[in-house]
Amino acid sequence: MSKLQILRTVDPILTSVARGYSNENYIGTNLFPIVNVEKEGGKIPLWGKESFKLWNTARAIRANSNEMDGAWLDLTPYAMTEHDIQARLDYREIEEAMLQVESRNSQMVMDQILLGYEKEQADLALNPDTYPDDNKVILSDDYFNEAEVNFIEVIHEYKAKLASIIAKDANTLVIGKQVWNQLKFHPKLKGYLTAITEQNVIASIAKLKEVLEVDNILIGGARYSEDGDTFDFIWGNAMVLAYVTPPSGLERNIYEPCFGYTLKKKGYPYADKYEESNGKIRIVRATDMYDIKVVGSESGFLIKNPIDPALYGYPSGD
Repeated sequence: MSKLQILRTVDPILTSVARGYSNENYIGTNLFPIVNVEKEGGKIPLWGKESFKLWNTARAIRANSNEMDGAWLDLTPYAMTEHDIQARLDYREIEEAMLQVESRNSQMVMDQILLGYEKEQADLALNPDTYPDDNKVILSDDYFNEAEVNFIEVIHEYKAKLASIIAKDANTLVIGKQVWNQLKFHPKLKGYLTAITEQNVIASIAKLKEVLEVDNILIGGARYSEDGDTFDFIWGNAMVLAYVTPPSGLERNIYEPCFGYTLKKKGYPYADKYEESNGKIRIVRATDMYDIKVVGSESGFLIKNPIDPALYGYPSGD
């Protein structure tokens, strides 16, 4: 074993920092909750609307047991990809406050991995090909930002349509930040809120939950850059209604119906550090192993272009 390999060790403190780090701008794991699994690859159930069926469980004495037929018969493969990124520290930077500087860099590299999660999750959720034909709409007129359009009623209609497909009410709504920036000043929303409170109020997510009757409303405000110069909103000009399985204990069960999952290998992420051969540069690195899957496409409903694309220069259609 080389000296370099000996020096490259998993750091429990930095690993704790990496696992505990979060960024409030990232909301994708609310739509694709994390499930820890043992293997890098395998198969998990695909969920259709039959998974919400009420099965007969009553059994007469000496009768055969009841059997669920048709639920989670379809499986989809997953294959995790390793993601890692590192930062370099000069010994002069860490000489005075080593742990603080290393921790900050551990958070910095972990944030890059989380940004990657967010982009992959959004790309899946905002792709019309992810959804059956009845579970998506791409607006080309009557945009939600138009004063005469009652977008509250329209969203309730889409909620009812989704419920008719899976027999469950959507419990999650993702809204792109630019979309919310327009809707929170909409006269129709202001009218609803004034009727509820009997006074002039400013729209908030908490108040929007009351009006739309959705438990979890998330504003996708994260941005990314391809060239380091110009920035785009990851969640763009879109909204996603979805049924996401409520948490059950510390770990979620992949055998519970849900729109999607972030499958993560147990023990990840972790952070390690090592010194380069000259002894003056220390490398701090974060590593993760995951795959992001839509497993219940019928449990989501995509609304593309809720805001007039001309308003922000978004391309129309897909």
